Amino acid sequence: MSSLCWNVCELGNRCTVRELEALVRAQDPVALFLAETWADEDRLHSLCNKLNFDHAWIVPRINSTGCLSLFWKKIVHIEVISSSPNHVDTIVGNSSEDRWRFTDIYGFADSRRKHETWSLLRQLHRRISLPWLCAGDFNEIMWAHEKLGRGPRQDRMMMEFREVLDECGLMDLGFR
Repeated sequence: MSSLCWNVCELGNRCTVRELEALVRAQDPVALFLAETWADEDRLHSLCNKLNFDHAWIVPRINSTGCLSLFWKKIVHIEVISSSPNHVDTIVGNSSEDRWRFTDIYGFADSRRKHETWSLLRQLHRRISLPWLCAGDFNEIMWAHEKLGRGPRQDRMMMEFREVLDECGLMDLGFR
């Protein structure tokens, strides 16, 4: 299954929408996760149709947080089992032999709240024992060399991220 995850805060901008359309045409993902969209539900449902996805799960924004959305095509069976302003947790596949979990994450950017993201991951890990893929924006890096711009990251923050990934049996697959 091909999927695309994008933290996109400018869906009100026509250039950003055109860029997303071009990316979806070029990559042809079966599922698309958008984080921090700052768009309302009607706009996201319209975008889902415009991008030729058949289903949409939208977590509305609360206060100052952007919303999350997951779009997918009917060629794959996806069941949303839980969601919050920081995640959409799904089971992919119909039969017990090919079922697996796909969890889209949007972690807290505020360093004082990162522990809440790590607690969420731990809770999700304990829920269901299936092969598990987590993707999205954790708002953290694993190693200092991954940082671009501004000041350096705190070693403690990166270490806590690595620890929760290890505890949950997750590993960094990289990105493109």
